[in-house]
Amino acid sequence: MASAIILIRHGRVAIASDGLFSRERFLRYLEDYDTAPLCLDSRPPEELTERLRLASGLFASELPRARESARMLSTDREIRYEAIFNEEPHHVVPRLLFQMPLLAWFAWSRIGESTNRSLRRAIAERGSIAAKRLTVEAHHGTTALIGHGWFNRAIARSLIESGWRCVLRHRGSEPWSFRVFMRE
Repeated sequence: MASAIILIRHGRVAIASDGLFSRERFLRYLEDYDTAPLCLDSRPPEELTERLRLASGLFASELPRARESARMLSTDREIRYEAIFNEEPHHVVPRLLFQMPLLAWFAWSRIGESTNRSLRRAIAERGSIAAKRLTVEAHHGTTALIGHGWFNRAIARSLIESGWRCVLRHRGSEPWSFRVFMRE
């Protein structure tokens, strides 16, 4: 029997993200993003809810956007919320004096992290721990995680390194996107 792990990104967060951001505004945005609710019209795709009906283990990050997404996806099932699945914080926010669009700040921040060897190693280790947690649960049946885009990538890399295959990638890295990993 094949084991399956589904990595899901939370729903769309209700927070304004338009215009140009100074470094200070970007840092405030990050704080606000961690506490903001989901958009009222943010609904998971039917294909995802169908897949989750088969899941025996459901996990979610402890952050509010993942908790709210998990409740929307599974109102009548036990969900285990664990900090190991929380989004990786932005460790490197450059001290730039000009304003940029939000996407540019995210890119600069993540590029800065990827060039820091010790930080990259720490993120990979945390991703490996999270992947192992999901792998243990997947021995009992399909296991799903409602998490975050950036940290789900770290988990995905670790799953692939340990022999899992990504058999489905739905909607890239948008809100409610998901990836399905299988292992014989």
